[in-house]
Amino acid sequence: MLETPLTVQVPRERWSHSKDELFRRCPLAFYRRYVEMLQPRTQRPEPFVGLALHHARQIFWRTLVEQRTSRLLVDTYLNYTKQLPPSPVDTDTFRDMVARGVNVLGAVWREWREDESIEPGAVEAEFLVPIPGTDGPYLCKLDYFYEAEDGVDIYELKTTFSNRDLDKLELFDIQTPRYVWAVQQATGKPLRRLIREVDQIPKYTRYEARVERLVDPPSQREIDWAVHDLAAVIEEAYRPDRLIFHTWRTSCQFECDFYSICLANKTGADASYIKEQLFTKHGEH
Repeated sequence: MLETPLTVQVPRERWSHSKDELFRRCPLAFYRRYVEMLQPRTQRPEPFVGLALHHARQIFWRTLVEQRTSRLLVDTYLNYTKQLPPSPVDTDTFRDMVARGVNVLGAVWREWREDESIEPGAVEAEFLVPIPGTDGPYLCKLDYFYEAEDGVDIYELKTTFSNRDLDKLELFDIQTPRYVWAVQQATGKPLRRLIREVDQIPKYTRYEARVERLVDPPSQREIDWAVHDLAAVIEEAYRPDRLIFHTWRTSCQFECDFYSICLANKTGADASYIKEQLFTKHGEH
């Protein structure tokens, strides 16, 4: 259990899906990330590869249809991976992971080629809309956005290493209904088309990647459910007197950036030393 100090004043900044997801998954990780403002000095390689894949696809979507080629996808991706920060894994492992990303782009090209139906639009488009019941805004950042006279097109891309994420998305994805709600609030236009794509990075380079698209828009009931408790969650996240109970899961060491701190606290080691050596504060270099 962590008793948060009463003196900590958490700024009520804009609320995003990443904040919401982290708080619901683990309030302690949220506290480390957004209150203590801790940032690991080294990053896991998986997010970097996913970021590079996003970048390649976004450059592709911004390009005129007749200029879209498989070479454009791969070259953009590989050039971006060369700019990534050092990874804590060894070089061979990182190269293997980058190669698996190339498999994903190959599967994407075989499945959808030039994507002629997707017109060049805006990428990383941001919308800020007021959240009912709070004085703060909700941040919606879209991978791809196109606004026409009769409505808006939204395209969301997710990369994953797990089949479970694909199955979860098919059942219910809370992020998409929120983004549809935010865009409609910001533009006043109806949803014309929605595409959700999930690209599964294969476990080994010899395996083919799995890519899927879902085109069914969320129902109004899904949208209402996705936003109905945002105000209550935000109030709970920013309470200055909250007590945080940490539940250990086997996945903590694989998916949480702050596992080393929790492990130190659990075993009685010096967590402050680990924070100094392995983490930095936002804005520090």
